[in-house]
Formats: sequence, structure tokens, C-alpha cells
Amino acid sequence: MPLLVDGEEPTTTTKKKLRKNKNLEAKSRSDGDAPDPHEIYHVAACAIARNIDLWCDVDKVIKMAHLIEQVNASCSGELDEEKSAHDAREEALSTIDQESCDLYLRSYYKIIQIVPSFKVVIDDPNKASELTAITSKMNMTIRTTCSSDATRLKLHITQYIPFNPFKSQINPPIINANGRADMGLNHPVLACFLCPVDQLERFNTDIEQAMKDLKSGEISMEAENFPALFWSGERPGDDFEVDNMFNGLFQGYLLVWVDRHIFLGPSSALGKDSCGTRSCNAILHGMATVNVEHIAYICVQTCFGISSMNQWHENDGVLSYFDQYRKIVSLIRNHVDTTWRDDLLKWWNKQMFGNENGRSHSNSKNLKNEAEVSCSSTSVRRPMSIMEKMHAQMQSRVTNTQLSSSWPGSNSVPRSNGLASAGASTSRSLEASTPTSTPQFTSSHPSTPVSPELFPTPPTVTPVPVNATTSGRTLSDSPLTDADLPLTPVINKQARQPKTAAMKGNGKKRAGSPSNGAVEGTTGKRQRRGHK
Repeated sequence: MPLLVDGEEPTTTTKKKLRKNKNLEAKSRSDGDAPDPHEIYHVAACAIARNIDLWCDVDKVIKMAHLIEQVNASCSGELDEEKSAHDAREEALSTIDQESCDLYLRSYYKIIQIVPSFKVVIDDPNKASELTAITSKMNMTIRTTCSSDATRLKLHITQYIPFNPFKSQINPPIINANGRADMGLNHPVLACFLCPVDQLERFNTDIEQAMKDLKSGEISMEAENFPALFWSGERPGDDFEVDNMFNGLFQGYLLVWVDRHIFLGPSSALGKDSCGTRSCNAILHGMATVNVEHIAYICVQTCFGISSMNQWHENDGVLSYFDQYRKIVSLIRNHVDTTWRDDLLKWWNKQMFGNENGRSHSNSKNLKNEAEVSCSSTSVRRPMSIMEKMHAQMQSRVTNTQLSSSWPGSNSVPRSNGLASAGASTSRSLEASTPTSTPQFTSSHPSTPVSPELFPTPPTVTPVPVNATTSGRTLSDSPLTDADLPLTPVINKQARQPKTAAMKGNGKKRAGSPSNGAVEGTTGKRQRRGHK
């Protein structure tokens, strides 16, 4: 694992603000303040930024969606309105193209889908002030979500740059003391990631000159020129083909690791199981599949993450992240080859959830596989595991103990009553969990069979008299009662002996040996007098 640390430590002012905010939150909780009724909209705003539209203005989306719906209703004859209202609406929509209209409607319906209660507030004229307050909070959350994700990402981004972080490291290394001064176009490896993919050959020919050309703008880095990190390959752009430019597009390994970092957690970024203490963003947002806006968000976050910028901003030199986001969404959504788009989304579902159909299908598939295994186990017997053997042996011991305790004075158990049938059902359950033929337990050495005698039959338990507590006990109950359990003075109060007359008093004499205590006390006094 490379020892790479990125980013800079929070300043003293930032730490003070964080502590102040935490103190205010703790004080509000201690004062018994009621929870914020708009908390659900805060969570929804985070999902909007990551999965619906990074630059969404909720208030504008609602207004434009209503205007577009009025146009559709007017065209179908369902809306009867005055000419002045019609002209005002047409003037408001005159500067918006069809793609923007589709974006507003798509965003509006997705917002209503994730927060159904929001529709009630929107349609109620008496809640106009509440709607204004909600949309204002949501817009603020949308703007801060991207900045918050970028701040957390920049602390780990350099760990994800090597193709195999567990075996290689970036060279030259990035030193924490330099902050982000060595990032972006100031680092030869990161400059290769950010270089437009069609200029990679020029970059590899003369790296130093190419880095200068990227900084000066001679090599254009505008939003239309996608960087090499968008393409798959052990090195950025290795799978790029001039004749087939869509091959490997939006499948770079760095994109996948950044996506897992943000939506599954830093511990899952490199493919490990998550060990976080709270739910990841994918679960909080109820994500089941990856969509187009999700991919565009990851591309923007990755480009900013390896740049030399310290704080999130819409522009990085000539590169506009707003334009880059919009162009990625438009390219994927409007692609004429729908098969390529569907395959790309399936590929991302596989990287995120382990199944090309998404998280819900992955869970149902796992359940289906488990059912198939359980059904096929009746025909194909698999070796018993150690835990299964231990459970079977434990059940056998309990059964033998119960049967023996139910027949005092006899070591044999009759087979003509209800106990025999119960024993038979127990044996049948044990036979169902063991192979039909003689079991051959294999050891670690394939040629050395392990004898079944390693699991001998439990010894016969000495029968105990039948009493009121065991007469009504079934086979599934434990053969031991509270009276049968060994009692200790420390744990169980029943083992404490009653105080005798010798134990009462000042408590200095020990119970059961008062004479010894008296002799020891007298001897001690004599020894002290002799010493003096």
C-alpha cells in the first residue's frame, strides 16, 4: 500500500467552526427541541445533487415544470385560459430549448418520486411560504453536497491513482507538506490523467513540454475535450481507439474507485467489504441502479479531485465543470446506439452492486441461488461442515439425556410409546442432514481419509429419578433445571449459607472456625507484646 497522503489539514478557524456547530447541535438536543420537519427534504437534496442534477435549482424546476405542463394541457384543449396568460407563458419559455424542457420535467418528476409528500406542499396555495423555505434549504444543500464530497475525496484520492495500489505507488510521490501544489497539471502522472485523450501521443513524446502546453492553453482542456481518465486501461486511455472512440469510454478504473468512495464509503473504494459504522450514501438515497447523471457526477468529482484546486468551484481555468457535466449527460442520453448506453449502465451496476441489473436484482438473485442450492441438496449430498457436525452431536447428547432421565432404573428405552416416535423423528432429522451412505470425512490431505470414529456416539448418561419438573418436559427443552445447575457463592444467591450465631456481630470472625480465629487473635497479641 503506498504511503500517499493528499490534501491539507483543516485550518484552526475551520476546526473552531466545526466545534461550535457541534456544540450548538448538542445544546439544541439537550434543550429538547423538536426535530426539523424539513429534514426529509435535506436528505432528498443530497440525492438530487448526486443522482438527478448537480446544478439543480428546485424552485426554478417547479416553476418551469408547471409552465410546461400548462403548455401541454393547452395544446390538448384541457386548459382554458386568457390570452394574456398564454402570452406570458410563451415568453417565459421562448429562451428554453427542448433539451432543457426535458431536463426540467425529468428533474421535477424524479424529485416528486423520492419525496412524494413534496407534491402536497407544491399544490397547496396556502403553503406558499413553506414551499419557499423548503426550496431555499434544498438549494443550499445541493450546492454544499458537491463541495462536501470533494473535500472528503481529496484526502484519499492519491491512494486511488495507481492501477494496483497494493503493489505500486505513484512516482514522484505527493508530499502532504506541499498541500495540493503538486497536484493536477503540476504532476506528470496526474497531468497524463487530465490530458485530452486525443493528445496522449503528443504528451508521451515530450512530457515536460506537454505539461507546459496544457498550462498555457495551447492544448485545449475545455469541456468538449474529454480527459484520458474517462477511458479504461491500466494507464489512462490505453483502450482508446481513434476508429472506435466509445470503446472503454466512462470505464476508467479511477472513476470506479471514486464512485465507490462516495457512494459505498472509503473502506469499499478498492473493492473490500465495507466496515463503516453508518449507512452509505447508496443506501441512504435508496439507489437500486446507476443512472446517467450518476456517471456524470463521478466524472466531475474525479477531475476536480486530482486537480490543484483547494476548494470546489464551478470553473478550473478554461474547464467548466458545469459544461462538462451537461455534455456527459447529453452524450449518453442522446446516443443513437441505445445498446451501447444500456451496456454502459449495466457495466456500472456491476461495478457498484455486483450485478448488472442493480442492487435489488442482485439480492433476489442471491436468494434464488440459495433456494436452488437447498433444493438440489436433496439429490446431491454435500459434505457436512464442522458446525453442522457439532450441532448434530449436541442434539444427540441432549436427546439421549432426556430419554435416559425419563426412564428411571433402566438404561434401555422402549420403542412402543410417544418417546420412540419422538426419537425416530429426531433420528430422521439427523439423517436428513447427513449423507445416506457411510460418511467419509476428508482431511486436509486428499489421500488420507478421516475415520468416522472421530465423532463417537455420546456415552450413556446415568438416569435420574422422574420428578415434577422433568415429567412434562419435551425433547426440545433442556434436561437441566435451575435446581440442577451448580451454584456458586459469587453468581447465585441460592448458594449463600445462612448466617450462624458465630457469624453475627462485628464480622471479624470467620464462619465455621470461631476457635481458630480466637487463637489466631490471641497469638497475634502475644507476639506483639513480645516484640515490644
